[in-house]
Amino acid sequence: MEINQYENIVLNIAQEVVRFLVKKGAKTQDAEDIAQDVMVKLIEANIVLEENKLRPWIYKVALSKFYDKHRRNKRYDNILHELYTHTEKSNTDYTKLSDNKLPYEVLNQLSHY
Repeated sequence: MEINQYENIVLNIAQEVVRFLVKKGAKTQDAEDIAQDVMVKLIEANIVLEENKLRPWIYKVALSKFYDKHRRNKRYDNILHELYTHTEKSNTDYTKLSDNKLPYEVLNQLSHY
């Protein structure tokens, strides 16, 4: 098999993977990024797989990256939600403070983070 044929097969599978990930719920841009990451990983691995082994390998790596991205996004959403609700609580606590406290006193009560 010539390298051009192999490249065409890889590109066709990458396009399939993008469509598959979009059907799974990924945004189009995220699906394209994942497919690109898989292609980079294939190039970095410096291996030439047969077509019957190439497709499952690409799908396996792409799904793994998709699930990792989904878990990461979910974790970030939870962190932002916790920070937002904590900030809301802090804002209501600040309004309950007496007016005689100076702003730097309130700022000193905050953590260094």
